Amino acid sequence: MSSLAGVSLERILLRFSENYENLFTPRGGYLVFLAGGGWGVQKIEPRDLKGYYESLVETLIRDKEYRAIAKPIDFVKRINCFFTSRLPFSKTAKKTAIFFNSKIANYSYLSNFFTTLVLCEDPVEPSLLTLYPSSENAYQAYKIAHLAKLERKEDVLASLKRIEESSPLESKREGAEFYIPPTDIAARKKVQIMKGIVKKKFDQNPILAASLGATRGCHLIEESGDCFWGSSKPADYKELESSYRLPISLLSRNCLGRILMEIRDEMSL
Repeated sequence: MSSLAGVSLERILLRFSENYENLFTPRGGYLVFLAGGGWGVQKIEPRDLKGYYESLVETLIRDKEYRAIAKPIDFVKRINCFFTSRLPFSKTAKKTAIFFNSKIANYSYLSNFFTTLVLCEDPVEPSLLTLYPSSENAYQAYKIAHLAKLERKEDVLASLKRIEESSPLESKREGAEFYIPPTDIAARKKVQIMKGIVKKKFDQNPILAASLGATRGCHLIEESGDCFWGSSKPADYKELESSYRLPISLLSRNCLGRILMEIRDEMSL
């Protein structure tokens, strides 16, 4: 264990390279949060990487020490790259369309339920940064803060905190507790919020960005019963293409797939 054990995250990170590229390597070390409080560094890679990642993320989200470090986005990128690089990714097959959701292993990374950290401006206090365990969590927080019919602020803040600390599925359930007016204006705003969140997801995880780039030329369709974000009839291209020609409205289809294809086209991948 490092002699710097038990100090703040900001001080610990000063010993790593400028963009934290030697973090999570034997040369640099692995962050550990100590039982007695404060951070330390160990040189040996943890045996249970999944458990280590979950504990690290839980601590970061709970204590919010990332807000004090010099380059929080670079820090998040490094965490994302290290842990995503340990996951199996199949090469994109030559195909016309890719159907994805969180249960389709090869393309689960396209789903908002995929676990990768997303650092955003706080939806209530934009001068602060807030870390989420997935793009689904971030989207639900922004949706509540900007679209829901809100009553008591303390209830909203409590819900936003639960969303930060929950699983993607739990965050979606939390978001469903708030009423969103079923209007075309709300639909356009949801798509605007979603695109901003999903762009951050890929900006902050270069491995996922490269994987998205490898799908170039393929139509991306979320296979889902939610016909607004995906399509319950993914093979019905005529219906999908017809909805694309409309301005975003409640009749739109496959909006998440469309967002991913737009981001893919806009990024230098």
